Amino acid sequence: MGKLGHVTGLRANGEEFPVEASISQIEVDGQKFFTVILRDVSAQRRSQEQLMLLKTCVECLHDMVLITEAEPVTEPGPRIVFVNQAFERRTGYQRDEVIGRSPRLLQGPLTQRSELMRVAVAVRMRQSMHCELLCYTKSGETFWVEFDSVPIFDASGRHTHWVSVARDISERKRAEADRHGLEAQLRESQKMESIGTLAGGIAHDFNNILGSILGNVALATEDAGANTAVRTGLSQIDKAARRARGLVQQILAFSRRQSQELVRQPMRPLVEDTLGLLHSTLPAMVTLGATLSDVPVHVNADTIQVQQVLMNLCLNAWHALPNGVGDIRIGLETLVLGASAPAPHDAMPPGRYAHLWVADTGSGMDRVTRGRIFEPFFTTKAVGEGTGLGLSVVHGIVSAHHGGISVESEPGVGTTFHLYFPACEAVLAVPTFDAAAPAPLGGAGRHVLYVDDDEVMVLMVESLLARAGFRVTCCADAREAMACIEATPESIDVVVTDFNMPHFSGIDLAEALAKLQPGLPVVISSGYISDDMRVRARAAGVHSLLNKQDTLEALAPRIHDALAGTARQA
Repeated sequence: MGKLGHVTGLRANGEEFPVEASISQIEVDGQKFFTVILRDVSAQRRSQEQLMLLKTCVECLHDMVLITEAEPVTEPGPRIVFVNQAFERRTGYQRDEVIGRSPRLLQGPLTQRSELMRVAVAVRMRQSMHCELLCYTKSGETFWVEFDSVPIFDASGRHTHWVSVARDISERKRAEADRHGLEAQLRESQKMESIGTLAGGIAHDFNNILGSILGNVALATEDAGANTAVRTGLSQIDKAARRARGLVQQILAFSRRQSQELVRQPMRPLVEDTLGLLHSTLPAMVTLGATLSDVPVHVNADTIQVQQVLMNLCLNAWHALPNGVGDIRIGLETLVLGASAPAPHDAMPPGRYAHLWVADTGSGMDRVTRGRIFEPFFTTKAVGEGTGLGLSVVHGIVSAHHGGISVESEPGVGTTFHLYFPACEAVLAVPTFDAAAPAPLGGAGRHVLYVDDDEVMVLMVESLLARAGFRVTCCADAREAMACIEATPESIDVVVTDFNMPHFSGIDLAEALAKLQPGLPVVISSGYISDDMRVRARAAGVHSLLNKQDTLEALAPRIHDALAGTARQA
């Protein structure tokens, strides 16, 4: 005999309830009897239903659930007795592969040891724990989990199991990493902007000094006559000042405070001029070669900025050569990007490009380094040997020319930078003029009003223009200049004014003069010329803008242009 199975009972109030029935045979005084035992299993059925519901819920969870034994708490650690389907999906382990094994199978070389120590301490203390862990799938893929584990005790208070829930937070971690990366980029951008503001702020005063030095050196050289010793010393001062002037332009270009002057021009002469500079810059141990196509290619380019790109890349290549010895090669060709030659960047449209490259036989770079070379302030050079600004400047200049840049490099093989500048049609031939009536070289007594609050600059320009044959009146600010013109409106032929002055700027003065004496040509001199300044100068009718550091070479020709009524250059 045995169990009859489950039947349904009926209570006095009509309520049905589950009954487990069993039957057995007994013999009494030679007579056989059947004994039927009915057991109310309502509580057991409810428990089973709850367990099934709980199991269904656990299996349907997106979070991973694993249950481990409480003992042992030492190596190899508590053994897994249950995992849900989410655990199988995320880790790649099937249930029968992990049952009886330690949860440490999810650990790997990058799992944080500090968090594992916290877990170990909590296990020994039988305390709930919460942490974030980097885990590994069966295939070796990493993923992050938010891990919560609680101890389970039986009715007698004995610790029997651990129940742990692990939520996949890989997406959140990636988002946090992206956010931190963006924050870092923002900080670098703010740092760059601060440097740009600083550079723009000091450029005016610094270029005043350079303009004054260069002008006074030229005047002193003229006064020195045939005195060779004096002229040699002045020549060294001139050379140092011109080098400083170039450095200021590089700082302004880096900080994006230097206005771009794109000119349609052939690329090859620009590269050849830079090669000449490099031959005198690089040491004799470096072999500098060139592969320049004879096919002409024209680009809209800022000469100074493109030369700066080539200089930066070649100097970096030199520093990458083992012991400073090796080969650097510059190449130029015309390239049509399209189906046969895909663009290095999606942002570069198909078309004709000037392909410029700089290759070296240096130490090369690994993948991680290649991924960071254009970051501001990133450098592989020793402390004191580099700022990490060179390649970010290169990237900024190429981007500003609507071009692209890519790099090929492997450790021990060398590096090649590829630059792509959009090609354009050749500039139309400029009609020639009759050379019988050249522009006068001297001032011919024409009256120049020079306005500047820098006393040293005023003295230098006054002497420079006087030697060129001009009559010069100097004023320290815009209000004094306005009073002078109002007093003798017909005697002033041209006004040259500094831009950055107290109370009124040079453009403010130009706007006032346009109302007071229309047609009076105005030239504005400034330590740096921004695009906004150009727009305002055109609106004010300014004839041209002059870089103050170029005063020595450009001031007199610019005044001649203004007096001759040639096209404005503002």
